[in-house]
Amino acid sequence: MRPTCLITIGPQEGVRELILIDEGKTKSRSIRIRFNLTGLTCTQPASCGGTPGTFSDGSLSGESRLTGKTAKEVEEGIWVD
Repeated sequence: MRPTCLITIGPQEGVRELILIDEGKTKSRSIRIRFNLTGLTCTQPASCGGTPGTFSDGSLSGESRLTGKTAKEVEEGIWVD
């Protein structure tokens, strides 16, 4: 069994490049989220293989879609205000 590699990403300040885009109409409205975050601070233990310590050169980028539903699982449009 391999040792667990748990990298901790704590609270961040000054992280930018998060874009929210409205998509669709009426009940199918959703929000597309694009992100490109750099300069993330994280802590890596020795069990991850590399040099253990706290580093501030982490990054995370990608895209996701946020949709809405009522308590009865009926699609409900959402948007950025």
